[in-house]
Amino acid sequence: MLLTPDCIHCIFRASLNAIRSLTDDEAITKRLSRRILEIPALRGLEWSVTSPQVIESAWRTITETFGEKDPYEQLKERQTLKAIELYPRLRTLIDESPRPVETAIKLAVVGNWIDLMWMQGSDDIEFLVSELEKPVAHSKSLERVADEILSAERLVYLGDNAGEIVFDKLLIETILRFHEVKTYYVVRSRPTLNDATLREARMAGMQDITLVLENGIDGPFPGTSIPRCSERVQELLTEADLVISKGGGNFDSLHEERRLLKKIAFLLVSKCNPYVSHFDVPLKQPIISLYSDGKQA
Repeated sequence: MLLTPDCIHCIFRASLNAIRSLTDDEAITKRLSRRILEIPALRGLEWSVTSPQVIESAWRTITETFGEKDPYEQLKERQTLKAIELYPRLRTLIDESPRPVETAIKLAVVGNWIDLMWMQGSDDIEFLVSELEKPVAHSKSLERVADEILSAERLVYLGDNAGEIVFDKLLIETILRFHEVKTYYVVRSRPTLNDATLREARMAGMQDITLVLENGIDGPFPGTSIPRCSERVQELLTEADLVISKGGGNFDSLHEERRLLKKIAFLLVSKCNPYVSHFDVPLKQPIISLYSDGKQA
């Protein structure tokens, strides 16, 4: 999905937050802010780009000053550890469900906005339960994705944020309980936003249940662009029976490349107006959208 006017202030705000987490020097903050605001897309001069592309440009500006230091390393660690604390209760929700695979899929979707929930000061398990009861946009997609999962021989799972990686682990564990399938979990190669890297994947124990790979993208790109991935990941993605794509960054980038894949299931929450408009759903709506050979299934 290409950049919209709504994306501009969000990208700048995220960039400013990252800068402030690295320095309290107001002169540096102003200088970097000015440089970031010179990016053509943030001036409304370029619209044929995705949000992840613009965020990468902003992030490169930041790393030119501070190096490869991850501004959100501690935040990502806290989010991952908090999600691990929820794991036993989330596991029980799945185990007690009459449709455990579908429940695990919905939990994975709900996990996509666990970071925003915590930013608002809530970590109530009952809130998550209430979110599970929300209808999924295009509800038939939930059943179809479950069917596709249980018939796939090779499945590639693209992770997103640090905290929700635990929800992804629950889904992969549940899949493996009911179906013999080769699974791969792909994370960012370089730190960007609060996205999961190998560090958070290992913290969550993802390597204990599946093969974990970096995507190979040489840049702080908060999404997945197939031509920029390593040859190994490109091969896995294009040959997979099903790709599960988590979150907005992966959706924004891969929706533009969906024809390169056999089947892809986008799992995300409508966190902002561009998704509300694109999917024609209310704000904060769980979304499951399945594409086959580039066309919505």
